[in-house]
Amino acid sequence: MSLSGKVFMSDPSKSPTASVQATNAPRSPREGAWPDGASADGQGYPPPETVMHWMADRNPVFALLDCEIVEVARGRTVLAMPMTDKVMNTFGAMHGGMIMAFADLCFGFTANSAQNERGVSSSAEIHWLAPGVIGDRLIGEATQVWRRGRNGLYDVTLWNERKGDTVAIVHGRMRFIGGAVMDDPG
Repeated sequence: MSLSGKVFMSDPSKSPTASVQATNAPRSPREGAWPDGASADGQGYPPPETVMHWMADRNPVFALLDCEIVEVARGRTVLAMPMTDKVMNTFGAMHGGMIMAFADLCFGFTANSAQNERGVSSSAEIHWLAPGVIGDRLIGEATQVWRRGRNGLYDVTLWNERKGDTVAIVHGRMRFIGGAVMDDPG
């Protein structure tokens, strides 16, 4: 699966593709530094990777599923999670509810980090296409497809990293409830 665009990669050696190059695009300075020392962009938002890592450090479901941030860009995210026996169903494949929980994390993290604005999932539709294979890694790529006012729509493609099979496609809707995900310390 080919991913394109400029992205931040938390660990380039764990990227699901070799075609993506990391970038440290210059950002406009703003009074006050964000916790990792990064500056806000020209619109006053902290870098999405800063918000995402802040969220990951505080989200118990992210930790429970052993998720990993792979790539981040404003409005686009790639996360990964191991498919282990703790998320297995009766028949030895990854449980569909765990796949949906992971997809919810993917589009939720994408939405909340884009403009550092708090939002919650208001609906989602999932299409399961192939079983999640225990022992492999599930990759989730979420993309913002539309945002207006307090609503946003996101598409998530989930695939088996080793086999390349698309496991599920999710269409999610976010409702932005206001307030910053993380406050400017400045």
